Amino acid sequence: MPNGNFLVLVEDAGDACLVYNVPVAAEEFTSRWKNESVMYNKAGSIVRAYGLRKWDRFEVSAEGFTGTPEVGKSITGVADKKMTVGA
Repeated sequence: MPNGNFLVLVEDAGDACLVYNVPVAAEEFTSRWKNESVMYNKAGSIVRAYGLRKWDRFEVSAEGFTGTPEVGKSITGVADKKMTVGA
């Protein structure tokens, strides 16, 4: 995608959910804080979980994957809070 993120298209959701919580940046914000990997979620904050359905779509930055996302590859699982890219 033009913003550097990857579009994930759900083809078989099974019982998967997408859990989302708005990340927080430190008060001493610098350009380094543009990377999601240095943002955090406040302890005790409320999250939202969305049950996924076939053809749902969502964006994920490269930091959200283990492996290299490419067109035609599948997500084979989730480990350490990252989606695993299969063949």
